Amino acid sequence: MKPVRLTVALPTYNRASTYLPEAISAILAQTYRDFELLVLDNGSVDGTAQFVLGLNDPRIRYVRNPPGTSIQFNHMAAYQIALGQRIIVTHDDDVMAPEMLEKQMRFMDEHPEVKLVWTNVSHMNEHGEMLDTPPARGSRLFGPGEYILDFPRKRLWPMPSTVMMEKGLVQRGVIDQYYYGTKVARCKASDADIAGLADVTFPAYVNIRAAIGFINEPLLKYRIHTGQGSNRTNISVPSIYLYRRLKKFACRSLKNQSAAPLFDSHVLRFVIQDKVCSSEKMLPPRALRSIQDKVSKFCQNTLTPDAVYPLLPVHILLKNLGMVSALDAVAPSLPMPTQHAPAMKYLHRWLQSVMAGRSIFAGIAKKKRIVITGSVFIAALLILEARAHGYHIVACIDSNLNRQGRKLLDVPIHAPGWLATHANEVDWVIFSSEKDQEPALRAMVQQHAGAPIPTVSWKDLALEQADRLEQSQGFQPRMVLR
Repeated sequence: MKPVRLTVALPTYNRASTYLPEAISAILAQTYRDFELLVLDNGSVDGTAQFVLGLNDPRIRYVRNPPGTSIQFNHMAAYQIALGQRIIVTHDDDVMAPEMLEKQMRFMDEHPEVKLVWTNVSHMNEHGEMLDTPPARGSRLFGPGEYILDFPRKRLWPMPSTVMMEKGLVQRGVIDQYYYGTKVARCKASDADIAGLADVTFPAYVNIRAAIGFINEPLLKYRIHTGQGSNRTNISVPSIYLYRRLKKFACRSLKNQSAAPLFDSHVLRFVIQDKVCSSEKMLPPRALRSIQDKVSKFCQNTLTPDAVYPLLPVHILLKNLGMVSALDAVAPSLPMPTQHAPAMKYLHRWLQSVMAGRSIFAGIAKKKRIVITGSVFIAALLILEARAHGYHIVACIDSNLNRQGRKLLDVPIHAPGWLATHANEVDWVIFSSEKDQEPALRAMVQQHAGAPIPTVSWKDLALEQADRLEQSQGFQPRMVLR
């Protein structure tokens, strides 16, 4: 077979009757056409082979693995046998926009120094119904080292099914070491604990010496459904390893020691988050003292606002428990974070209310029965604040299969399907997402509840109470955040 400019690799397993036809159809309909479609079947038993081999398109190359082959091997094989000068490994449950490959190829052609580029995504549910479509906001080119240093502030997470890269990265063994191989294994953690780690560490490693790019347009429809591996993974532990790895990149490879406190504060945040979110009962005094001590030790160094911002949720945690925090001296004077991920601004406003003795639940009657769904650490903070002010949290709803049936700080955790039989026991659902996932969460609640339930984001609650606080002090509300 003759070389082509691009290989589109599509690992798949038992999705011939569900998502695979739509994924392949979208790839073959791309406006950019000089590519091979490498379908890697991991031993499917549902007729995947018959479906793919029945497609009449010379660009398709079908490879079938024997049953029992690991997912890792199936993905790694794509990089080894691809014929393209560039390669993108996408997912069999996602759907490309028609111009996705064309825009990525053009971006890399116009910026030959760029070795890797990814795009933004929209979200759909398991039935293909759209949940959100972010606006297009142009593109971003990160010179060598810029993405590594920018990530702790913006948390710009590459979606792996949109990552296009130069094939030369594979030939130099970078994929082997930093995506599926030894460098990740050195984390000394289980597969579940490092799930998704390479989504960031691999582009970051490439960025040590080369430019990488981000096309901020939703050029792929990312499907959210219960069969995803992300519904089984921990979030806290991978983030600990992630920031430690990025710190090494920044300090050793980029020779930027001044960035170390920013990475260290994120590590501390996720160490504490893991302790809190893995606790089924209320945290015992010894655990709380340990958190206090860790924060106190960190604050012994000279702190910049950048290093304090990641610890805002930890400060909210301690204040809602009525505890003294080493951040008490610096938190009140923190300026509004403008160069960080949007959630940081809402945490800043929340902390203002907490420090003033106000609750973000103030707009909800105390007799109302509340359910929380979204990010687990924010859910824990909401549980603690609700208890401190006399509000009743009925349950948490979580799509993570490993958390269902357990408790979070004495609050039971249920699967989304719980709403189908208990909707009449719920007066409010509060979304605890740190990312902009409210549309997807709202659709999930509507799908399972069957009847309308009032919903609100913690971000809106935080803004409302912060605005009220500022009005009471004679300031005008900061509407720019809305």
